[in-house]
Amino acid sequence: MLAAVDDVNRLAGTTVVAVTHDPEVAERLPRTVTIRDGRVGSEGRRGEDFAVVGRDGSIALPPDVLEAVPPGTLLRVALADGVVTLVPQEQEEPA
Repeated sequence: MLAAVDDVNRLAGTTVVAVTHDPEVAERLPRTVTIRDGRVGSEGRRGEDFAVVGRDGSIALPPDVLEAVPPGTLLRVALADGVVTLVPQEQEEPA
């Protein structure tokens, strides 16, 4: 089935939209868009996911990163030599 979809896309130049929860299917598609909480969470190219910066500057973290950096975590954001880093800030004990 995926080969037929690929042929239609490639030979006819037609955009094909497929909805799946199967990562193996998604890896075979040239481009994927992951929706998280109603927003674009990531965009994938042949199995590799990339974060997408929203218009408001928001970034949806991948689920595996979100486990290590849960909601509410303070992140220091730095830009050096064109590289962006996010470093969790050590939480101070409340006084």
